[in-house]
Amino acid sequence: MTSAKRIAAVISEGLKEQGFEVDEVDAWPVSDCYLAVASPRSDYAGFFRVTEKGEVFAIEERQDDIRKAVLAAFKKMGLRVRKDHKRTIFVAYEIVTPESAEYNDAAERGEEDEEEIVPSYDETFVSAAVKYLKDSGAHSADGTDWFETGFEVTDYKTGEEENHTFHLRGFTDEEEALIHAEMKRKRR
Repeated sequence: MTSAKRIAAVISEGLKEQGFEVDEVDAWPVSDCYLAVASPRSDYAGFFRVTEKGEVFAIEERQDDIRKAVLAAFKKMGLRVRKDHKRTIFVAYEIVTPESAEYNDAAERGEEDEEEIVPSYDETFVSAAVKYLKDSGAHSADGTDWFETGFEVTDYKTGEEENHTFHLRGFTDEEEALIHAEMKRKRR
């Protein structure tokens, strides 16, 4: 059991003593622990990340009286809840035509999207990112720190091909390593 899990177990018991329902979400072998918290009436209150240092971060939380109650419960235990930093996947594209390929260049490059990764109740940031990447058709780009779809013909008349690249932003080093390992593992 990691120290984050031990700390989360103590927090979980403290919240339960105050009438909250708590589920520990343990989907990946990361050092942090995730808690889904509900009010005594089973209203969703929030999703929280507990670190090995005993820090509590709100990943997702309601903005009403239930939120106030759960934050008061954390405070009663001497814990301060901070907003977790945002994790995103930046998507860029590159279009190559036969003409641009003659010059070993792309005809067009650009930014397509920046998708915020917000895990659902039964996910972590790592599993949510891997799901997004897989659903987008991405795979590990060997020797790089990004992911890509690989070039696909998008216009058979002109021979135009398009590639999308996916860049992780705001993830911890450990989360990035786990995402890369999982994407490589699922590719084999």
